[in-house]
Amino acid sequence: MMTNISVLPNFKTSGNKTDKTDETDFLAVSNDEFIKGIFGNIVGSERPIVVSFPGDPSKVRPGLWFGKPWIADKTPLADKNNNYTSFATFKPDDEGKYRRQKKQFAALYAVMLDDVGVKVDFDRITLVPSWKIETSSGNFQVGFILDEPITDPAKADNLLNSIIDAGLCDPGSNGACARIGRLPVAINGKHKNADGCLWHCQLKEWNPELRYSVQEIVDGLQIELKESSQQRRDKGRKTVNNLIRIKMMSISPSRRKPGYHRIKKLRPV
Repeated sequence: MMTNISVLPNFKTSGNKTDKTDETDFLAVSNDEFIKGIFGNIVGSERPIVVSFPGDPSKVRPGLWFGKPWIADKTPLADKNNNYTSFATFKPDDEGKYRRQKKQFAALYAVMLDDVGVKVDFDRITLVPSWKIETSSGNFQVGFILDEPITDPAKADNLLNSIIDAGLCDPGSNGACARIGRLPVAINGKHKNADGCLWHCQLKEWNPELRYSVQEIVDGLQIELKESSQQRRDKGRKTVNNLIRIKMMSISPSRRKPGYHRIKKLRPV
């Protein structure tokens, strides 16, 4: 499936060196810069979807999770809100509305691992991430940008479900392609810091120039891609064709009847 999105990578980063020579302060990286770093310049009607609301995410009404299409430098995302972005782009429906649904999926640009440091040990992550955000004390979301967007929803689901099955993130309520992750300039309304204030997310690593192929992610994260339903169907057809060839070879030429090679179904043997 083709997409009319043109990706022009934006590798600019606003990180500043701190007084510690081995650390970089990424607090100056805005949410817009972060999203541009993942998606580049988007051409056409496809859009990533962002979600933004105040308060405790576990207590808000479901409608707040619907989100809205992100438009560069035009979509407000208040720093006092919980702010999220999808890692896929979506097409508008016939009424021009955007939803994080598989039928409106356009392309997957990145994958994200959740609860790294708490549920997932850092030793399990052998690839240098494109980004790392501390979403609560000692708990991180780690992301990897794809070198080429995946436009086939079945292939995108296959990769994301393999990551979920490996225990590297939780499944999204609307399906793997609909998953969202936290943006760097935001609160986490479920957690507080040592001073009793709401936790502010912190971008700890930002390497948008690091982009990976699907195979590099599979190898680097030590996951196993499962066969898609189409691959299983293709394998089934190949098995049936092989059985027909074997059956044909087992019959002597003198017993073959005209047109026998056109048999489509065989009785179980």
